[in-house]
Amino acid sequence: MEIDIGAVAALGGVALWLAPGVWRRQGKAGGRALAALATVARLTELVAHIQQHRGMSGAWRSGDASFASRLPAKQREVEAVLAALCGDAALEEGERLPCFTAADVSGLQAQWRELLAVLGRLSPEESFQHHCRLLGEVLGWLAAVGEVRIAPVAAGAAPSDSVRKVVADLPALAECLGQARALGSAVAARGRCAPVARVRLHFLVSRATELLTRAAQGSAGAQARRPAEGFLLALRERMLLSASVDMDAATCFRLGTEAVDAVYAWLAQERAALEHALQSASAKAGSADGWAAQQQARCRS
Repeated sequence: MEIDIGAVAALGGVALWLAPGVWRRQGKAGGRALAALATVARLTELVAHIQQHRGMSGAWRSGDASFASRLPAKQREVEAVLAALCGDAALEEGERLPCFTAADVSGLQAQWRELLAVLGRLSPEESFQHHCRLLGEVLGWLAAVGEVRIAPVAAGAAPSDSVRKVVADLPALAECLGQARALGSAVAARGRCAPVARVRLHFLVSRATELLTRAAQGSAGAQARRPAEGFLLALRERMLLSASVDMDAATCFRLGTEAVDAVYAWLAQERAALEHALQSASAKAGSADGWAAQQQARCRS
């Protein structure tokens, strides 16, 4: 078979002229993915603050007055992150299909302030449900940003499960532990575990155990696993299997917070590793673009 050297050379020239555009687009996509990862960090921070506020509110509305003085500081932290998200929403609105908009953020701010206005009149169960609705919305944005802005760029540049861990698996584990903290703190403040609360707590403990086992493959998440398992064991032995509730609200909230904080520390490590992978991929695309530009210049000369 004869090889047409001229045709091969022509094809090589076409590839050389097209390559800079391809690598430039890859570099631009990498930069957008890094910006989206910063948005993910802010959304994750907002989720954590609302989760803590949910737990404090549940204990307060169940009769532990010591939590009332801690709520204003946490409310200010939520407001600060909501304000910062306006910039992320503006960036999203520049996309053809935004994951969330400025109107979405404004709507969430309005719902948050409405919750604060009536919080003192809500039952623990009503407070819990109001907070969960807010969290569900933010977690939806978080998953969308990861799937649309980061996952396509991270494919091949990072481990296949890295994006899922950062925007889905670990946030789901933190939310499950956060719900258990809120519900457990309310039960502890009342000093008794009603049948409905017992069923819900049992589900949350089982679900959190399943999520933790799935996420912590091998040595991954070893530091987060210990406090999470300790909290879940305390719920089982001192609340679910005990004839009476053998734990006060402050202790339950502290153990739950240690577990949730450990998961968020793990999540931050996973996010940092993903950021490094995206930065490396973006740098490689930039280097390749520069090399192709040099080759084009040589061809012209």
